[in-house]
Amino acid sequence: MAVRARIEKDITKHTLSICHLRSELNTLSPIYRLPPELLATIFIGCASDYHNNTKDFHFTRIVPTWVNVSYVCRYWRGVALDCTTLWTYHFVISPRWTEELLVRSKQALLKTSCNLVQYDSGRIYFLRRLIAVDHLMAQTERIQELRMALPNIDSDQILRLFSSRAPCLQTLDLKLWVADSSKQYPVVVLFQGDTPALRALELEYCPVPWYLLNLSGLTTLSLRHVPICFQQKTEEFLATLGDMHDLTHLELDAALACADDFLRSPAFHSRQKINLPHLSRLLIDAPLSTVIALLSCVNIPFKTELRLTCRFEDAFPDNFTLLSPVLAQWFNTSLEARSAIRSLVIHFSWRGWELTFSGLERDCDPSYFDSESGRSWGYNTPLRIFLACTVETTNLNHCWINEFCSSLPLMHVQSLHAINPPTSSMFWMETLGHLQDLRSSN
Repeated sequence: MAVRARIEKDITKHTLSICHLRSELNTLSPIYRLPPELLATIFIGCASDYHNNTKDFHFTRIVPTWVNVSYVCRYWRGVALDCTTLWTYHFVISPRWTEELLVRSKQALLKTSCNLVQYDSGRIYFLRRLIAVDHLMAQTERIQELRMALPNIDSDQILRLFSSRAPCLQTLDLKLWVADSSKQYPVVVLFQGDTPALRALELEYCPVPWYLLNLSGLTTLSLRHVPICFQQKTEEFLATLGDMHDLTHLELDAALACADDFLRSPAFHSRQKINLPHLSRLLIDAPLSTVIALLSCVNIPFKTELRLTCRFEDAFPDNFTLLSPVLAQWFNTSLEARSAIRSLVIHFSWRGWELTFSGLERDCDPSYFDSESGRSWGYNTPLRIFLACTVETTNLNHCWINEFCSSLPLMHVQSLHAINPPTSSMFWMETLGHLQDLRSSN
């Protein structure tokens, strides 16, 4: 037994010696001799890339891969643990990890991304994450960015955790998967409405009174599929919008109620226009009356990238006659805007017709216009206007199409795509006979 113990002792001794020699050998590696400041910058870049790639939010049971930089060697681990900024890129895995990240980040501002949608993870795992979120929200005053995907079933319970003031919050991105737009939700005022630093607000299917937040410094506002009980009337929205003087990006997709009553009221005709001088991107997908009201009451800079989707309202068919002069006035005010329309798609079907005006300088591609990708901002398209009408009266369809094409500046249209067009040559001559720059049509 004594011999065996001596051999095991020698093995341990030599093993430790080998580990020590390997550590010394590692110090000769160029990457080991990188300055700690440079290493810290690289580590932060890894964490930042992971955090910013959250369009669909991360959903995983394991720690993010960028944390592995703290496990490579003693030197790297020391640099990582001493880098407070690295641990401000907060992820929500478990209560234990949340507490550890809060300690490592010290008192620095936090950037948090979290997906609470359960998928097939099970109820227990969801509850663990919910506890972790509860621990995190105890530090609300430190949160600078908050991006979160919420489940439909427990959304009320989760949103109630956002009850403390958020004086440093700059970005708030909440998505609910997927809400019932007609459901009556309880009113939960996020962060007591105290968000003086808020610059970007993005909500999708989220049942909250967003307009009760402090929005005076907002530069980005994106509202998608707002539940009906939290949709503002157009006049109320315009009052809210009037305080956003620094707004650059505005996206409204099924976010506002029908504005027909407002269009017929004295308030519409007497209202002063809102100036948004910094607006560079505007997307509106709304009932036709709402689009008309917004375009009529907001001064839109001529260089603004514009996406309009106008939904026809059966109860108010005459609103189409109100839209063309509004658009014509916007185009005719500027020489730059007059030459913006380069492509035109006219789609006739048993449901009615669809018109798409575009600033694309290439031939019209119907698959592009029919897809969701056509609404994105990655196509360098300065203008896109989509009009849909479900009226089946042929004469009325032709009349409206003729009115639009006559009132808008189409003299620079180069591409025309007509789907199931009417056979009347007289209609085409009256509507599009003045297009001198037309290069292709089908």
